[in-house]
Amino acid sequence: MKDKITLRKIPYPYKAALAICSDLDKINREKFDQIHDFLSSNKPTLLGNGLELEIADSFWMYSSSSDTVNAFSYFEGISEKPSYNAIKIEEMISAGFIDSLHTYGDFSEYPGFNRELAKRALAQMHKKNMKISVWINHGNIHNFQNIGIKTALGDVEYISAVDGGKRKCIEYHADLTLPFGFKYLWIDELTEIVGQERPCGIIEAVFSKLFESKPTKSLFHKLMLILVSFLLILQNKLSLKLKINVVLNKLFPKAFNGNNDLIKVITLRDGQKAYSFKRYGRFGVDNADALPKLLSKPTLKKLKHNMGIMVLFVHLAKSDNQKNIFSTQACDALRYLSAQEKSGQIYVTTTSKLLHYTVLKKFLKWRAQHRPDEIEIIIEKVEDPVYGDYIPTVQQLQGITFYVPDAQKISVSINGNKIPVSRNLPDFTGKESVTIPLTRLKYPNNINA
Repeated sequence: MKDKITLRKIPYPYKAALAICSDLDKINREKFDQIHDFLSSNKPTLLGNGLELEIADSFWMYSSSSDTVNAFSYFEGISEKPSYNAIKIEEMISAGFIDSLHTYGDFSEYPGFNRELAKRALAQMHKKNMKISVWINHGNIHNFQNIGIKTALGDVEYISAVDGGKRKCIEYHADLTLPFGFKYLWIDELTEIVGQERPCGIIEAVFSKLFESKPTKSLFHKLMLILVSFLLILQNKLSLKLKINVVLNKLFPKAFNGNNDLIKVITLRDGQKAYSFKRYGRFGVDNADALPKLLSKPTLKKLKHNMGIMVLFVHLAKSDNQKNIFSTQACDALRYLSAQEKSGQIYVTTTSKLLHYTVLKKFLKWRAQHRPDEIEIIIEKVEDPVYGDYIPTVQQLQGITFYVPDAQKISVSINGNKIPVSRNLPDFTGKESVTIPLTRLKYPNNINA
């Protein structure tokens, strides 16, 4: 009877899920406080009352400058001295409102990154229990610390020497970084398809590239290519779907990869496996002034319609607005998102929590045991293809929701122990469900460090 019990795609009662994943470029302590007091606290701010959203940020361990008043880094420059920001960063990581490392530092200028800096940073993070699971590549080609791209050396153990031999790469750090706990890597992949982890049709994929991106070829040229390609396809005996994918990959080799997954398993150049995730957005349309477009009502409506899961690419501290950190239009867009979250429409949470939920749901193994007076859902394990099988904790399972025939007759257990669940009335599908309750982050309003 397992067919009567299924996993709900999104935590109840939501129709979609969204994380705002911000890179910290141009941020300093003052901007950080202004942004997150408004986004995540419940106190009055210069922009109005706080929105109480679970929106986390990123940080650096180092900066290319010792001016930590204008650089949100843990250390002063590349020294071992904790900066003015250090305690704030520690506390926000502990609270869950910093969950990403935007590489070890801003090394777009001299002095550059090396392996010893990674060792020192990880030692301090271990000492201070700074648990971070999301790594985000950063900056220009001088950021050799980046992982998984041709212009970077972060996951390259050896490089060719002048004499024809090999030498150890001084920028290599992936063997230290990933085992520390960085599970999710953003390499450089962006998508303009609204909502991942849901089916995406060929037409939608094509039109998202033709009309939402700046064309690399003329629009007329692309349309003609597609028209000719379809005429050729109709005459070919091979699979229609196969040929369309071939055409799309020729037209959009980087943007269309045949799937719409939020995460995928990748193998780095040093042989390690990791999760890579994509973000929704576009290079050049990624600052705070773009929030009205990125979070427009039609975009969020489409996200809900498709029951999509999406990680938004943005730089919250970048803005042309001189008066406030966010423009009036950006504030309106954020308030609308907050209203959607509070009304149970869109689950807004941090990048790390959303990625973890996506992985866990994708690889969760469970079974249903029927008895005369109840049905027990037994959580067996998570078959994680990167980190191996494990039995999840209740905290790790938060948000997991099962559609069930009768919520009052359901129990959920792990290792023979029943765990608390919320019993839900029928949602928009008409189905009842049970949920392992979500635990909301508590914004640390009293941090004065």
